[in-house]
Amino acid sequence: MTALADLVGSVGGGVGLGSSPYSSSSASSGGGPLGSHHAPGGGFRNPPEWRSCRDMSFSHFFSEALPDWDHSTAFPPLAAAPVPFPQLLAPTAPLQALFVGHATFFLQARGVNVLTDPFFSERPSPVSFIGPRRYSPPACTVAELPPVDAVLISHSHYDHLDRASVMALLRRAAAAGGAGPAWCVPLGVGALLARMGVPRDSIRELDWWQDTEVRARGGASTLRVTCVPAQHNSARTPWDRNTTLWCGFACSAVEAGAAGEPPSTFYFSGDTGYRAVERGSPPFSHGETTAPRCPAFKDIGARRGPFDLALLPIGAYSPRGFMSSFHASPSDAVEILADVRARAAVGMHWGALPLTDEPPMQPVEWLKEALQRKGGGTAPFVALRPGSLWPFAAPL
Repeated sequence: MTALADLVGSVGGGVGLGSSPYSSSSASSGGGPLGSHHAPGGGFRNPPEWRSCRDMSFSHFFSEALPDWDHSTAFPPLAAAPVPFPQLLAPTAPLQALFVGHATFFLQARGVNVLTDPFFSERPSPVSFIGPRRYSPPACTVAELPPVDAVLISHSHYDHLDRASVMALLRRAAAAGGAGPAWCVPLGVGALLARMGVPRDSIRELDWWQDTEVRARGGASTLRVTCVPAQHNSARTPWDRNTTLWCGFACSAVEAGAAGEPPSTFYFSGDTGYRAVERGSPPFSHGETTAPRCPAFKDIGARRGPFDLALLPIGAYSPRGFMSSFHASPSDAVEILADVRARAAVGMHWGALPLTDEPPMQPVEWLKEALQRKGGGTAPFVALRPGSLWPFAAPL
């Protein structure tokens, strides 16, 4: 969310969560000990062995973030592309992804419709009149999208778990008379959804490296969803910091009757950092390129890759010394692309909300520079206007 909200989530531990009342299927734990992302005494943390993450205190916020903040940045709206609704009703590719805006994508993978971190509101806030105001609207409304089979929610920050958007999805499911989507979430987020009215039997609450299976309407296709690590934090109030887990998702879709066809695979990172950059290190500098990197992404690539598509964050990274542990920059995202072994990537988490102080188009410019510096052999990585449909739309 905002720099201060990420700070609230980054300091301290949390209360004990107990066992999850929601459904999941373990892909890794086998009943063994909890991973080091489970904090002693309850709650969650970034594993202490990750040298890529530097916890921030309130004193860091006032001594580093505020003095480095550029208050002169203007945020003009980003023009959206017209949404190709006919192509959403009749997909022409095994995998296609509509960029709705911020971290919200509508993906269609071999007959399964998936919505990531649905945020269709004006502000990421518990109330409608406080918080950063969206300067670029979403490309469409919930009601304009085809029916959704699965919703992936990466963590509890308000720009990723938005009550109004959840309620819109519930109203749509009720109006259609169907069962509604499956809600795939990390540990602890299920209780938040249940309080919003999401049926408990539709919530799939997962720990890192656990997975679940979602069937499309009619049961013709299935989506395997694996909850995978991310370097971030969680909070919705000053009192619940890191009491719920954060994650990304690795997904694989298979269509019934398509014998011999490979699955369509995609990776949605959610919010994540990649390395802890020291304050004052210029972009693409030796200080940035030599900073310790999060090992989780190579692990994701080895265990679940390669992917046909990766959806990766490229914005909300400035001031860099303060934000780098929790929000990836374009150069970080290019490295994550290689680590997870994706064949293509689309940038997200930029161009919608004034969460940090970089100019709105700087993530796009820096992404192009990062790709140029990386050189040949890098998989295609594009930034798209909201309303654009990958892989058909022209990049910015």
